[in-house]
Amino acid sequence: AGAETSLDLRGVCVGDAVWLLDPAQWGERPSDAELCALLSHELAHALWHQCAAAPAGGPTAGMPTWFREGFAVVVAEGPPQAAAIRRLNALDLADAAYADDTRIGELGSLLYVAAAYAFHRWHGQFGRRGLAALQRELRRGEPFARAFLRVCAVSDRAFIADLHARLACGQL
Repeated sequence: AGAETSLDLRGVCVGDAVWLLDPAQWGERPSDAELCALLSHELAHALWHQCAAAPAGGPTAGMPTWFREGFAVVVAEGPPQAAAIRRLNALDLADAAYADDTRIGELGSLLYVAAAYAFHRWHGQFGRRGLAALQRELRRGEPFARAFLRVCAVSDRAFIADLHARLACGQL
């Protein structure tokens, strides 16, 4: 995460397999802390896959960027700092929340802050029980949107829209 984007491909997780680009191939030699943060982020993706993948072993259907990347950032780095959250005021949270790879590249590190903020707020509201319930629904083969609605009694898009409205009003 940090200042890099998923399009840098310094690390990638597919299912529960993690690959890291040889640090010698990075533009600047990474510090041990940077390597640890990247590995932790990618391992968080693998952990999610192992906990939530349907029996067929495929990826969880339709998981939005805010949840997928937010989970990985919060697990690897903790919740975003208040100063980073304040930078989100100029960003449409809904845009970041459902970004495709092209948009992720355009938003850069701000995307990861937005995703971490949204996931952290969700987790603050639904907690470990909500996370476990969502994982159970996904393991049963439910698409993310349906599983989220069943667990949270609100759609993921409505959750993000409400969070965006609160952020716009300065309710960090």
